[in-house]
Amino acid sequence: MNADQSNRDYRERMKTNPVSICLKPFLATGLIKALVTGILLCVQAFPVNAASGIHKEITMENMANGIIHSKVPGDVDSVWNKLLLTLENMKAPVFSKVDHKANAVSVGLDMKAARVVSFGNPAVGTFLMQENPEAALDLPLKILVWASPDGTMLSWNDPAWIARRYGIDPENQTVVKMQKMFEVISGKMQDTH
Repeated sequence: MNADQSNRDYRERMKTNPVSICLKPFLATGLIKALVTGILLCVQAFPVNAASGIHKEITMENMANGIIHSKVPGDVDSVWNKLLLTLENMKAPVFSKVDHKANAVSVGLDMKAARVVSFGNPAVGTFLMQENPEAALDLPLKILVWASPDGTMLSWNDPAWIARRYGIDPENQTVVKMQKMFEVISGKMQDTH
């Protein structure tokens, strides 16, 4: 594929990209009219990647619901330590750990406890990036451990939602493996022993 074809393909994908479509009115019209237009456009269903032949639909509702939450027993520190141990025991490589509260405190701000670990298996995630290199924006996988008003929560992006976002079949074997991994991790985090 030459550069001109690649640029045309990119422009075509951007025409069907829900975010691009939703933001376009804000750039071209007045704020109130654009807000109403943007909301109406976002509520409509859009094919994620018409060129792929996969016509999965993303609506505003399921775009917002792409995050899965699981309440877990324990405080943030104990859940965080247990999560890291669980990933280690599962032989899942950890690529980064971010303590957002500590970062906030370091600049004189405060927030509730929130820590993110990014992890994964290149032998699995690479398949999604081969389908669509833009999937690298959501990989490696991440889990957020945070203090909610209801207790300590684990939150992560649903792999099927990630797949749909990039025009990948959400029933793809790789996506199913990722979902099962999150199920195992969440199950182990519920165990109080």
